[in-house]
Amino acid sequence: MKAIIKKDTNEEYHSNKDFIGSTSLKKYKKSPLHFKEETIKETPAMQFGTMYHTFILEPEIFEKEYYVFDDSQICEELKSGAFFDEKGKQIFAKSPRANKIYKEWHDQQMTIAGQRITVSKEEYDQIQAMKRRLFSHFYAKYLLTGGVSELSYYTEIEGVKVKIRPDHMIEKKRICVDLKTCIDASYDKFIKHSADMLYHINAALYSDVLEKEHSPGLPWTFIFIAQEKAFPFAFNIFKASSQFISIGQYEYELLLKQHKYSLDSNEYRGYDVFCDNKYGITEISVPAYAIKDYKFYNIYDDGKE
Repeated sequence: MKAIIKKDTNEEYHSNKDFIGSTSLKKYKKSPLHFKEETIKETPAMQFGTMYHTFILEPEIFEKEYYVFDDSQICEELKSGAFFDEKGKQIFAKSPRANKIYKEWHDQQMTIAGQRITVSKEEYDQIQAMKRRLFSHFYAKYLLTGGVSELSYYTEIEGVKVKIRPDHMIEKKRICVDLKTCIDASYDKFIKHSADMLYHINAALYSDVLEKEHSPGLPWTFIFIAQEKAFPFAFNIFKASSQFISIGQYEYELLLKQHKYSLDSNEYRGYDVFCDNKYGITEISVPAYAIKDYKFYNIYDDGKE
């Protein structure tokens, strides 16, 4: 199947359930049942990440989808007595957001915002500062501006319909970039986080689909740019090694086979799928780290029998 490549929205991409993406595919590593009963609840961290990605990679779309809500000026004016009531008495509002004038202004702002997502001034200042920090590095800026962002690919691998949506890609250099926000972008912390989040599966699947569609026989380089969300907004650039990609390929190929079996059989087993007998019984033992040599000193023991 030749890939369908299109510039659809993030919402359209995620709502297309005919194709499986890497996030859903990784659920199979826990169990097919976890994939089947998958529910995705958008967290504040996920919302921030989406906003950050849009601001960095698609600034023209950011203005259409987000509205920066800044009430600092009217709050200051209400506190300083810039408004007067019907009788000409100056208004000093200790709690400006509770004031009638503020509420009327707020309603007007929400009308202007319309269906757009409101962003606080603090959040907007934060993502601006993060972008300035990123783009102060010449290569980070190149990696995030020298190509195309947020293209969706719908294709097929070994009879399974698969989808990917690279954050950014530079086709002429065969580079795929994954932009991440994180708490700690240091090498030790990020490498652990990437293993916990199974980023090697993402990297391998994305790299293989892009190679298949754009450069058969010529592999792609997969790069992570991880930026901390707290000041000073430090970031790190990581390249996926051949070992990182190889392990990802091994795992995603097995998970795709399990997904195909589940689709064909309509059977989505739980943890018993990993059991080597038909009864679903798994034998357990005490792990080595939990086995200790106990020695007791009895104060009443004088050493005599």
